[in-house]
Amino acid sequence: FQGHLRCVRQRCAGAPVWGFGDVGSLATWPSPCVNGLHGESCEVSCASGYMRDPSVASYMCEAGEWTAPSTSPCVESSCAKAPVVSNAAALQACANRPHGYECPVRCNPGYTQL
Repeated sequence: FQGHLRCVRQRCAGAPVWGFGDVGSLATWPSPCVNGLHGESCEVSCASGYMRDPSVASYMCEAGEWTAPSTSPCVESSCAKAPVVSNAAALQACANRPHGYECPVRCNPGYTQL
C-alpha cells in the first residue's frame, strides 16, 4: 500500500426514499440530502400545508444507505388563530383547523361578501 491507503466515509447514493405516500411529500430533496456521507442527516423541507414535526427523527446516511424515520417527519399545518373579518360574525370556531379548511363567513346585516 506504500503509505497511500486511507479509509473514507461511505456515500449514500442519491436521495432518501420518501415512504409516506402523499403525507407532506416533497417535490425535491434539499441539496444536503443528495449523495450524503455516512453520519450525515437529512432535514426535509415539508410541502406546502405541512410543517416539520420536531419529535420525529431525521433521515440518516448510515454505511452507504439512507435510513428513514418510522413516521412521516411532516404533519399537517393548522391555523392556530381564528381569522378576523371586518363586518362579519366572530369566527372563533375556525381556530385550530387544518390547512385548507374553509371557514364559513357570515356578513353582518347590511354587508355582503366579496
